[in-house]
Amino acid sequence: MSAVPGTPVVAMVGGGQLARMTHQSAIALGMSLRVLAVSPEDPAAQVSPDVVVGPHTDLQALRAVAEGAAALTFDHEH
Repeated sequence: MSAVPGTPVVAMVGGGQLARMTHQSAIALGMSLRVLAVSPEDPAAQVSPDVVVGPHTDLQALRAVAEGAAALTFDHEH
């Protein structure tokens, strides 16, 4: 994982367009966004340097994305 040292990390489950826009906002707020994306081709995975690849149903992937994060949120628009 490659979060910027010394910055708070927010973990986001899902790597869609909402996560991609959140990544841009996190930078402006001085935070790092760690993304759990199903594929390296997901929109947020293409721009975020801190990506865990795996499905949201994989407990090990969920633990990896949440490890050391100050907060956990979800890319879910429904």
